[in-house]
Amino acid sequence: MQLGKSDRKAKQEKWAKEEQETQREKAEEYLIPLTHPLSSITKQNILKKHEDIDYSKRKFQNPMLVYVTPWNPKGYDLAKWVSHKVTHVSPVWLQVKPQTADMSFSCRILGTHDIDHEWMDEVRKNNSEVKIVPRVLFDGWETEQLTRTQFDGAVVELWTSAILQTEGEAAQLLVEMLDSWGLGFHKRKLELIVPVGPPLSEDK
Repeated sequence: MQLGKSDRKAKQEKWAKEEQETQREKAEEYLIPLTHPLSSITKQNILKKHEDIDYSKRKFQNPMLVYVTPWNPKGYDLAKWVSHKVTHVSPVWLQVKPQTADMSFSCRILGTHDIDHEWMDEVRKNNSEVKIVPRVLFDGWETEQLTRTQFDGAVVELWTSAILQTEGEAAQLLVEMLDSWGLGFHKRKLELIVPVGPPLSEDK
């Protein structure tokens, strides 16, 4: 199928209109007054106020995920106090270790002793909509177990490690595997979150 001159002209006009709209939105953003002007962001201010907490109502409307680590007890309290400002809380509890027994491959889930249902209830008291999605290292986590433990999904960290080990060659396989996992999670109304870092280089 070939595009006529009128078709190409219509597309060009559409692109030009979209570009103008984008530029207009950017210009409007510059007019919005900053809550924290750039001049206030200094090393001294960061050191002085890095522990200050804003308990006001949530302003950021996009999804927001926060991690909670067992080695930082203060983080457990913060998650309860600010749960109304976030959409997902990811406790760093679980690790999946591969193991081979009787010529068959399986894995072990470690860290279940850290699961704290009382804390989970406290987090949900301040925000009944917040999702608790434990970080899972590395793979093989069964969705049935997520359901039994009353989680809302899982944060699975494997992308960066796999890409580094395979020098980027595993990307397509990872996408296919995660797509399959996602279908299984979604069938059980669970969320699958996969943190992906910036590209390692221009070609990866």
